[in-house]
Amino acid sequence: MFLNSGTNLEDSIRKICISYGDIKEEKRGYFRNEIYHLLLEHQKQGESLIVLFCSFSKRTGVKELSRVSNVLLENRMKGTVLWKKLKEEGDHLWEERKRQMKEKVKLLDSKLAFPLAISLIALLLVSVAPVLLEIG
Repeated sequence: MFLNSGTNLEDSIRKICISYGDIKEEKRGYFRNEIYHLLLEHQKQGESLIVLFCSFSKRTGVKELSRVSNVLLENRMKGTVLWKKLKEEGDHLWEERKRQMKEKVKLLDSKLAFPLAISLIALLLVSVAPVLLEIG
């Protein structure tokens, strides 16, 4: 949104970091808290927020965060079209989330199969037992 309004990348990231500072620390969450600390480190050292973000992504080892930080760094170095690359990354992340959810649903189906089978056997025993007692 900031980028579409004509703000450059560094200023956009800085505004986002400042907005995270307005949230109480215990309500920020891990990621927002770390991003806010990047702003504080930027103000102390004068290092670029993008470079600090890249070092943060390497420190955490999160694959998706590294991909986004590489896109930001590439934009800073080469001046690539940022919104298009970020859109592609967003689409990729969304597809990855959908794939993970499908895997969780399949796992849940297999976990529910055993209790369902036991329930079916119990239902059969309850319905057939009176007939067997009548006959025998």
